[in-house]
Amino acid sequence: MKDGIRDATTAANAAAAEAELARKQYVASNRPKLRVRKVSVTEPTVGEPFVVRYEVVNLGGTKATILTNIVTLTIKPVSVYEEEAGAKGISFSKFEMFANEIQQGESVLAQIEIANFDASLYWADCVPGWWADHLFVIGVIKYADENGVARRTAFYRVATENLNRFEVAKLSDGALADHEYED
Repeated sequence: MKDGIRDATTAANAAAAEAELARKQYVASNRPKLRVRKVSVTEPTVGEPFVVRYEVVNLGGTKATILTNIVTLTIKPVSVYEEEAGAKGISFSKFEMFANEIQQGESVLAQIEIANFDASLYWADCVPGWWADHLFVIGVIKYADENGVARRTAFYRVATENLNRFEVAKLSDGALADHEYED
């Protein structure tokens, strides 16, 4: 009788281990794939922060847990004169840690306040719409799959004339920038 109980326990443990292995294999082959969509920035107002908003979508087959989020807002010189004078542009970064779970096929909205818009900075006197092709949002999202494997997705977007519409930034030869990736 004891041998029968021991054999049944061994078989149950083996079945549980096999089921766990099958689950891990499923997660590995159907891993989450996060993509960033709908990037926008609030219109700059003196003394107010730039607010970057975007949607993170899980296009993969399993759940993802977002661990960290780093976003950089970069403003490059607006005029040829500023570039000739050696203006390099200005970047502001914000790092956030949070544990948001995103199920397969779902999305979450992210909002990050980066830095206050300062009237003393060179772009403050520009005409409306100055941000087109001069305002960039670069971000890296670190997340984990259900097996605990850490992954990253990154995005690099440039403003159009409408701050509610950013496009994937491309290099001068039309290729995508190296900052737009996933692993």
